[in-house]
Amino acid sequence: MLDVKDLKLLNSKIINLKAAPGDVFLIKGPNGVGKSLFLKTLARLVPKISGEINLGGLDSSQFAPELWRSKLLYLPSDVSFTEGHSVDEYLSEPFLFERYKYFKPSFNPKEYISDLNSSMNLLSSGQRQRLSILRAMSLNAEILLLDESFSHIDPVLREETFSLLNRWKDHQKIIFIVSHFDFQTSQFDSTSFTLK
Repeated sequence: MLDVKDLKLLNSKIINLKAAPGDVFLIKGPNGVGKSLFLKTLARLVPKISGEINLGGLDSSQFAPELWRSKLLYLPSDVSFTEGHSVDEYLSEPFLFERYKYFKPSFNPKEYISDLNSSMNLLSSGQRQRLSILRAMSLNAEILLLDESFSHIDPVLREETFSLLNRWKDHQKIIFIVSHFDFQTSQFDSTSFTLK
């Protein structure tokens, strides 16, 4: 359970919400209102002014930043990757880090890729975004924070990705999505959360 109590963002917005495993939140609002700031604050990438962010009954301050960010995984719209790496290397790279050493992920993204030897440099922005989401799912975070992570994915791959995320969140996961895309046609049973 994620419990956000009187969270005051750097732009002075105050947010309260509770999220249970299996929940999907679609964060709406005009440009500049603080949607991305909210996700970054949840991930502790930017500081909060005041308030609480609790996960499983523990305050975020009780977690080392690296451990917290492995539980609440933030994905920006721009995908960063190592120049010259293949898709296979991109998907495997996080597991070279010590914090992922003992993970036994239940989701294998390589099952959904036709050519693991393709160079990341040759992929479109949409293909990279989809890979970023698949890789994030494999890292077994409790909560995914998707910040315009669908902006370049074509409609067919987008629906396929929605379907995978929908199944993934049923394994006691929570998803927050910031997007200008209209999700009413998607497969998500979600809660809309509007920042004003």
